[in-house]
Amino acid sequence: MQYVNTELDTDIRRLLFEQVTSYEQLEALLLLHGQPQQEWSVDAVAAALHVDSADAAAALDELTSQRLL
Repeated sequence: MQYVNTELDTDIRRLLFEQVTSYEQLEALLLLHGQPQQEWSVDAVAAALHVDSADAAAALDELTSQRLL
């Protein structure tokens, strides 16, 4: 049986605490990271996250301004 460390790295915790401020941002990061070869439109991100396009756009804009995308 392999032991899985459930503690988050300090840098990851800091990033989440300081730069990711909404559920939509976190989910968008996970989505885009999980499929880096995919080109995503705002509407496609919104559909995948089951949120309004305006919420997806705001999340993507904030992630871009934080230089996370």
